[in-house]
Amino acid sequence: MEHKITARKGERLELTVELGKNDLEKYLTQAEQRLAQQVTIPGFRPGKAPARALHEHLGDAAILEEALKLALSGSLDQIVAEEKLDVLRTADLKIKENTAEKLDYEVVLTVFPEVKLGQYKDLKVTRPEITVSEQEIDEAVEYIKKANGQNPAVDSTTTKPLNLPTDIREKLNVAIRQDKEREAKEKYRLLVLDQVVTNSELAPSAEMIDSQLEAMVGELKHSLSHQNSTLEQYLEKIKKSEKEMRNEWRQRAEREIRHALVMRAIAQQENIRADEDWVRKESEVVWGKYFADLPADKQPEPAALRSQIRERLLSEAILHWLEQANN
Repeated sequence: MEHKITARKGERLELTVELGKNDLEKYLTQAEQRLAQQVTIPGFRPGKAPARALHEHLGDAAILEEALKLALSGSLDQIVAEEKLDVLRTADLKIKENTAEKLDYEVVLTVFPEVKLGQYKDLKVTRPEITVSEQEIDEAVEYIKKANGQNPAVDSTTTKPLNLPTDIREKLNVAIRQDKEREAKEKYRLLVLDQVVTNSELAPSAEMIDSQLEAMVGELKHSLSHQNSTLEQYLEKIKKSEKEMRNEWRQRAEREIRHALVMRAIAQQENIRADEDWVRKESEVVWGKYFADLPADKQPEPAALRSQIRERLLSEAILHWLEQANN
């Protein structure tokens, strides 16, 4: 196998790769072995069917397609390891030649920008104060009364008195405080990340910020669809154009990218990992709750789901570590 980085602009690398006959035969054998484990061929035990029987059962095209997938992913993984590339994403794959003798392709890699971490421990970040006022409790009590038909504006003779527990104010105090503690925790974490970003050197590309902005808009559209609404209706409600909304959100997108980059750098520096046992358990819970009863073609790839959950749990582990390091 031969490869060459033909161009580099910022975090974007253009890569050309050429695999010869020997390389391709190796991936063809791997494809045959993998597919033999996945299919049942009459007269043979699983994984024991010879290549000839497998080709007759599946057809050459299916096996060659699997071999191509393995050749692309295997060769790219090998190059990334050899070049010590920290790849964020791949794009613009172009197969120039695909024969039994040679596979020639081009691909664009986007690598993570360099992050030079500054101080991220023992930061002087003030935690938000948490207080619960009597007025907040009064308002919560009134909300409960109204939710149960106790409207002071209505003649009290027409409504049935609501018997609230004698300790309702104490319970509301606890509930309101817990909500405020969650909000304060999130605010503190963001303040710590802001300070780490300020102390560090990093320059995310416009492409990364644009990608994050697109993800944010996509999440909004998805959320609105579950409310039987559209982006157009949302924009009409807030009296803004999509361009105006995107311009306002761009700064937030850049902040989120900078936070993600320093978090990733801290995880590498401090060897912070997601607990794989928790990843497995959480994946099983999410799968059972949301996807188990869906048709197979509507279910996500289990590996992709685990990857998403691993990223979420890793983020939580990093943020928890930062909290402990800055108490």
